Amino acid sequence: MSTCQFKNTDMKIKLLTLIACCLITTEIAFAQWIQIDGPIGSTSTNGILENNGKLYIGTSCGLYSLGSTSGKWDLKANISLEIYAKKGDSLFVGTTRGIKVLDLSSPDSYTASYGQTLETINILAINSTDTCLYVGTQFFGFKKSKGFSDKWETFNDGLPYVTNSQTGLHTLHVLLIEHLSDVIFCLSPYVLFKTNVSPTLWSMANSGIPKEYMEISRELNFKFLKAIDETIFVGIQNKLYSSSNKGNSWAEVYSFGSNVSSLNKFGDNYYVTTLGNGIYISNDKGVTWNNSLNVGLGNKFVTSIKIFNDTLYAGTNGNGIWN
Repeated sequence: MSTCQFKNTDMKIKLLTLIACCLITTEIAFAQWIQIDGPIGSTSTNGILENNGKLYIGTSCGLYSLGSTSGKWDLKANISLEIYAKKGDSLFVGTTRGIKVLDLSSPDSYTASYGQTLETINILAINSTDTCLYVGTQFFGFKKSKGFSDKWETFNDGLPYVTNSQTGLHTLHVLLIEHLSDVIFCLSPYVLFKTNVSPTLWSMANSGIPKEYMEISRELNFKFLKAIDETIFVGIQNKLYSSSNKGNSWAEVYSFGSNVSSLNKFGDNYYVTTLGNGIYISNDKGVTWNNSLNVGLGNKFVTSIKIFNDTLYAGTNGNGIWN
């Protein structure tokens, strides 16, 4: 368990400030990284988000917000951002005992259980749409909310059962979820699946992904599913794959120097964070990549990034959000 320490001093609030020079090629030439006040010691960052002009970071010791006037980090809630979805001002966080919801517009730091239906269930994935939530669970598979109520429909037809070697029980695990406008994707152990937005029957969507990636657990291989416009991406070990035909086939986009941890799009640029080789950027939709942003970056185990007020913020594994 990581040691949680937190430091605040006035007005030192720029994490890893991005100083960019745009050349004729529009590539970022260099970046200078400056330590921000915040988590110190061995604190890990597991997510960064923005809401109504305020920056939030999820750490191994809770969710913090950056005060717009004080320039200090304030504890918002004792929750993590490892499994979460945001809808408006509502932050839905998956936990080992259901979903917790936090109103980011409220000055209070109160998190509430999202109803009682799922409060004893381990949530492995959560995804928000305009009309509902999709949830992946341990043992009970894929669930879809009716509106944003605590009423849930279960859609597991076509997903594989996992047999518990000790109890012999057949259970359903859904580990990652992402959606396009009319297709939902999920990862069940070893296999990617897809269905339409009104789920009836899941079908496999692995074409083009090497078989060996399907033979080891998700924790070792699959890092994320990410939709950008109508293209779906999957991060597997140190590689990025994409599908522009709704998961009918996949092609390798790039092979990075270490395992990937997230994919982001800010403006016209794509960013991939890695656990060992820092941050990669592409300004041609993933055709070419460079790691010029890593100049001066002391910890290249990067878990998450966010551009906020024209500043690039990065969270790291084991060293908080400073380098």
